Amino acid sequence: MTYTTHGDFTFFDNLDPLLERWQGPLSLAVYAPGTDYNKTIESIIYYRYIGPKEYHDRGESTAEIHLY
Repeated sequence: MTYTTHGDFTFFDNLDPLLERWQGPLSLAVYAPGTDYNKTIESIIYYRYIGPKEYHDRGESTAEIHLY
């Protein structure tokens, strides 16, 4: 079973608690209109490569991010 949710780049600070509580796969649809696209990409890069270590431990293998 996959937990699915949606939001914009301002939702990313909720990823770590969500991944901590939900131990299965996570699918996050991120709304990224033209004005927010660059900030969304920067936020994804931050959480993927720089952000909290806990995200790296859990998120890399269980979270998928989709832009729309």
